[in-house]
Amino acid sequence: MAGTPRSAGPVGTVVVVVVAATVVVGAGVVVGAADVGGVAFEPPLEHAARKASTTSPNAARCRRRRCWRSMTALWAVLLIGLAAWLLWLAARFEPHWSAADGSRFTCRVQEINPSGRPESRWYDARGEVVDGKVVITKKVLMRRGVPVDAREVSARSDDAPRGRAIYLLGGAPLLAVRLPKRSPAVPRLESLLADHPA
Repeated sequence: MAGTPRSAGPVGTVVVVVVAATVVVGAGVVVGAADVGGVAFEPPLEHAARKASTTSPNAARCRRRRCWRSMTALWAVLLIGLAAWLLWLAARFEPHWSAADGSRFTCRVQEINPSGRPESRWYDARGEVVDGKVVITKKVLMRRGVPVDAREVSARSDDAPRGRAIYLLGGAPLLAVRLPKRSPAVPRLESLLADHPA
């Protein structure tokens, strides 16, 4: 019919609303994801790269700091253990020297009172057999001290540690002389003990 407008199909209007959220944190700008028609969009690549560049160095530094702390603690434990082992080894190991005939030797000496109690710690000394007696000279800071008067070998201890021999020299105070059992000085001291039985 003339003048009658043509009938058009249904016309729909689609309105797309884009909402972008921008959050400013310090010096960095973080753009939130946009929701367009139910579809989520990620922020632009330059913003993501900026965010990663600002957070990754801090995280790396934290990881490196934690790693160094654990390594420092590990080295401290190892050094303490090594020092304790060296002290134990020094206490167990007694350097010894003896002439082939046992007339001169190094030893450890302890002073003992008449009741049998020690009056001093074990200390390093040198021993020398002179005219059937033993002269003990205390070592002081790698130097020779004043020799003690010559003394007879009066007894042998039956309670010596394993691998050691202990002989008692008469006098006041008594001197306990300790040396390795395999030392050439042991047979020499045994012969002196037989010459002067208690």
